[in-house]
Amino acid sequence: MSKRQPKNSLSRKSKLLRQYKNILIVCEGEVTEPNYFKSLIHKYKINAANVQIIGKCGSAPMSVYSTAVELYRVSKLKGEVEYDKVYCVFDKDQHHTYEAAVESIRQKKNFEAILSDPCFEVWYLLHFMQSSKPFHKKGSKTASQQVKSEATKLLKKHAKNENDLSILHKNLATAISNAKQMESRGITNPYTNVYMIVEEILEDHKIAI
Repeated sequence: MSKRQPKNSLSRKSKLLRQYKNILIVCEGEVTEPNYFKSLIHKYKINAANVQIIGKCGSAPMSVYSTAVELYRVSKLKGEVEYDKVYCVFDKDQHHTYEAAVESIRQKKNFEAILSDPCFEVWYLLHFMQSSKPFHKKGSKTASQQVKSEATKLLKKHAKNENDLSILHKNLATAISNAKQMESRGITNPYTNVYMIVEEILEDHKIAI
């Protein structure tokens, strides 16, 4: 009769056999961010078990960070999934805990802050254009509302409707290039580093765009 292998031995073997990284994406938003990442993994036929997407974690950046830490801790404690990378996705907007959350994430191993100023929809804009025009409150419209309005117009113009994200996937290489160029030029408004998650997933799965 063969001896039963120790649990920790099986765990090590499981890690060696695991082909892809386990990634956790924790988002501030309930709809836009989760829907985007879900559409991305669907488009490229990526196993959803390798990329867990959590939304609606409270509007404060520190709430996103706290949720991510707790999910990571509980999952590891229960021996369910040990995440290789944890991304905390939130907007700068007018959040008071923005800087504190960014600093906390920087000090956490395997955690990465995915930031957008003023909001996530900047990432949508970059699929169509590169712009250094900053967004600020204008009349009754906040900076975020202005970005979202422009993003909606572009989606309606180039796609079937504002919920059709297929045009974004077609222009993904353009968005990544635009984001990196703006970052290299030191542009902080508008700004987003969502490309970091996209590149991590695509490179891990050896997908070329």
